[in-house]
Amino acid sequence: MVFGVFDGLHEGHKYFLNSALRQSQGKLIVVVARDTSVRNLKHKSPKFSEDERMSAIRDLFPDFLVILGDEQQGSYDVVKTHRPGMICLGHDQEELGKDLQVKINSGDVNVIHLKTLRELP
Repeated sequence: MVFGVFDGLHEGHKYFLNSALRQSQGKLIVVVARDTSVRNLKHKSPKFSEDERMSAIRDLFPDFLVILGDEQQGSYDVVKTHRPGMICLGHDQEELGKDLQVKINSGDVNVIHLKTLRELP
C-alpha cells in the first residue's frame, strides 16, 4: 500500500509507484488523498480533483487497486479494511510514517521508506 496526493503525475511519482510495486511482489494498493485532506495538509487545493488524480494512476497502472483515502484523516480505515502486509512511504512522508507506527503498526504491517529518483547514483 502507498499513500499520496499524486497531483500532476510526474516521473518521481512513477518511480515511487514502480519501486513500491517491486517491493509488493506485483500487487499494489494506491491510496489517493481526498481533496479535503490535501487542503488540510498542504493549505491549498490540488490542481487536479481526486477523481482526476485517481484516473491518471489507473490509466498508467491499470493493475493497481486505486482507492480514495479516509474521510477522517488519521483514522487509517483503509489500512484496517485492506490489511496490507507492507506500506511504502516516500521521501516526504516521515510524519505519516510516525503516525502509522503509533496508530496501526502492531507488527503485522511492515513500513518501508523508499529512495527517491533524486537519491539514485
